[in-house]
Amino acid sequence: MRRWPSSAANWLLRRLTGLTIHDIGTTFRAYRSDVVHQLRLLGEHHRFIPVLATNIGARIAEVRIQNIGRPAGASNYGLSRTFNVLLDILFLVFYVRYLDRPIRVFGRLALATITVASVITVVLGYMSLAYGIPVVRERSGWFLLALVLYVSGIQFLLFGLISEVIVRLYFYPGQARPYLVRKASGSAADRER
Repeated sequence: MRRWPSSAANWLLRRLTGLTIHDIGTTFRAYRSDVVHQLRLLGEHHRFIPVLATNIGARIAEVRIQNIGRPAGASNYGLSRTFNVLLDILFLVFYVRYLDRPIRVFGRLALATITVASVITVVLGYMSLAYGIPVVRERSGWFLLALVLYVSGIQFLLFGLISEVIVRLYFYPGQARPYLVRKASGSAADRER
């Protein structure tokens, strides 16, 4: 019962990340120290070390081993942890694919929600003009849904823009200045002061 969620998670990770190894979450691993020192693991992301290592440029190879059974006790891994793993996979895909360009994710979400809201608005407008139906009163659920989708789309777009600024601050710390120095005059000591 515990193996099919693991197989499904490995299949999903292979599809989303392009890795071809069979068990991405295995704990039997060997890495070069220069790769390990660059990894930043939080929470339970130790499961995804092959994906994170590939993301920083490491090459991954798989060697078949004989998996021995548990000599004593029972596994603590159950179906309840499956949902946490799915959330971790969602974060991992965002981290690997869109960390340096979050506007692509949030912009698409904004575009999708605003498109759906626009379709609802056009249909309600057509119903109002063609049939004389007071859509705000008689189709208030659809009208409110369109409003919520418009607001959500704008929020997704603004969140994407803010994320882009944060990403630039993350990748280029201390380099953001609101001005440009064309030429510095005076001695080196004066410029340092």
